[in-house]
Amino acid sequence: MLNVSTLCSGYGAITALTDLNLVVPARGFVALIGSNGAGKSTALNTISGLHPARSGSVTLDGEEILGKKAHQVVKRGMAIVPEGRMVVAPLTVEENLRLAKAVGRNHDTFDERLAQVYDLFPRLAERRKQHAGLMSGGEQQMLALGRALMTDPKVLLLDEPSMGLAPAIVDVVFAAIERIRELDLAILLVEQNATLALAMADYAYVLERGRLVIEGKPSDLADSPEVMDAYLG
Repeated sequence: MLNVSTLCSGYGAITALTDLNLVVPARGFVALIGSNGAGKSTALNTISGLHPARSGSVTLDGEEILGKKAHQVVKRGMAIVPEGRMVVAPLTVEENLRLAKAVGRNHDTFDERLAQVYDLFPRLAERRKQHAGLMSGGEQQMLALGRALMTDPKVLLLDEPSMGLAPAIVDVVFAAIERIRELDLAILLVEQNATLALAMADYAYVLERGRLVIEGKPSDLADSPEVMDAYLG
């Protein structure tokens, strides 16, 4: 479904990502873990078209998407839930969700997806007329997830969904992500909480200073002394 090959990216003279190779199969759940500054968010932003690549290849369902603008990538079936949620504070919950109609696929099924999002996140249905800026961090994360789903993605990119949330709220958000797994899409999760990410993923990659250092099944990585010492404490 999603294939990333020798992807390189950076900022000015700084190289943040070097020769990234990863695969997210159809309906797969893949985690990309690493410490702060490892290049995880740069990877997602480059894959999704939010940040330009220096070289490499990114194919979505067999089509090369590297070099396309972010809204064009969304049209082809990829959505990102960015770090920090980035909801539009002055707009209501439903207005935020309806923003996705401008860039999403399959406009004919838009109302069905709206009902689906409200079913996944009953709290959003309860607060559909509330301004997004007045919601809690956990509610805003649910809204960001819902907005991404409204584009009808084939691949969903999640950038640090636990960041800034209380542990109890993290549990609620990741319970929602577990429900999203039941939909017909693939997920690439970037998450500093390695224990949580490995518990959910089918396959995982470890990024260090912009380079992949290890990959494998989550159970194998959890048993690796290298991963345990660096990321699982």
